[in-house]
Amino acid sequence: MKRSILIQFLTPLLLLVSDAYAQSNSEEPFKLRGVYIGQSVQEYLVNAPAKARYARLNVNDCSRAAKRSEGGPSDRELCQQLSKAISGEKITIRSLYDLPGETSFDHGRVTDFSDVVVPDVDQPLSPWEKVLYDIKKQLGNPTDSKPIIMQNGFGATFSYESAIWQLHDPTGEHYLYARETPLHSDDVTLNIVLITLTSKNAAQHEKELESKPSTID
Repeated sequence: MKRSILIQFLTPLLLLVSDAYAQSNSEEPFKLRGVYIGQSVQEYLVNAPAKARYARLNVNDCSRAAKRSEGGPSDRELCQQLSKAISGEKITIRSLYDLPGETSFDHGRVTDFSDVVVPDVDQPLSPWEKVLYDIKKQLGNPTDSKPIIMQNGFGATFSYESAIWQLHDPTGEHYLYARETPLHSDDVTLNIVLITLTSKNAAQHEKELESKPSTID
């Protein structure tokens, strides 16, 4: 199952970031793949990466949405979660369980959004090199960058890259995080990049990462 889902993502995945003017003193918020902090659920549904799937859901009546699921929530479950988000409930949703990436809502608006970039078989650059190039092209050098040292259950240590960009959105200070991390499938391990757009500061984000289960154990 994991392998079949992973193969679906081994295609060119373009990192879409907003124009450079979004980084400071802009009237427009920074957008990552069509999503920005403070975006309404309704606007999110027509702009998010999974908009094609959302388009077939009627969030006002989820009873007819499909119950079958494969590697993630069924359409009915996803519809019900989005309906709760629209009603103002604090909720986090995921489209797939075997890949990182999720969207959090509160009071009917996006509070956090993360997505992944996986290796492109036709791209000589690593996912991290491509992500760093794309973001730096639009936002310049990161506010901060450092390696993340991780240790597995056998005591082996691994070093992964990370970087932070501080964003001066019209609605407040937001942050863009890029973090290299391993993804394990049935018979292969790939280095992917998790990109997160959030209103949390670096300390909060680091604490949240530490609270999640290790990805390499």
